[in-house]
Amino acid sequence: SWRTLQRGLVIGLMLGAGGGTCGAMVGQIGYQFTTNSTTRPTESGNSDSGTEAGSGGIFNPRVREIQRRVQQAGGSQGEIEIALGWNNINDLDLHVIDPNGFEIYFGRTRSPSGGWLDVDQNAACTQVTTTPVEHVFWSQADALPGRYQVYVKHYSSCERTDPTDFDVVITVGDQVTPLSGTIKKSKWFSESKKLVHSFEYGPMAEYAPV
Repeated sequence: SWRTLQRGLVIGLMLGAGGGTCGAMVGQIGYQFTTNSTTRPTESGNSDSGTEAGSGGIFNPRVREIQRRVQQAGGSQGEIEIALGWNNINDLDLHVIDPNGFEIYFGRTRSPSGGWLDVDQNAACTQVTTTPVEHVFWSQADALPGRYQVYVKHYSSCERTDPTDFDVVITVGDQVTPLSGTIKKSKWFSESKKLVHSFEYGPMAEYAPV
């Protein structure tokens, strides 16, 4: 009868609405699980106040240029990669302090933790290029959990162009952090070396400044 048909339609609508609500709840739970969980180490960090964070990741043209220079210079790939690039013949140096407190730079190119400065250009103003790059990396097997600190030092003015603009690209897994800044040579050591970025690396690391 018509009354029976009406009742059936009402029941059908109620069941459909209930099913949609349940589906939305399941979808929301699934979304939260996906976005709040991780199955591999992640990177989080804090930049120095004098350093500008870039955007665009691997699509940033500066990032692609630095990566091109590293590849051209024979740099190795790793789980953690830190690259420094600039555009004159001055001698800038990349310094990285690992979680054990060991500082990698031109004077100590390998750390006990497996970090390696494998590209060092414009060193002591010899064999200079106007597109220099420096590069430190850790393999996935060697990368230690903990805090990493990235510094740029202006070692020597090989020409009158100063201050010098620079770019730093930090790659942790598939996360790319581009940074840029300016540095100049100073007679005071503390003014010639700048903290650019620090970050935490480790399983289940949450995105929060350090």
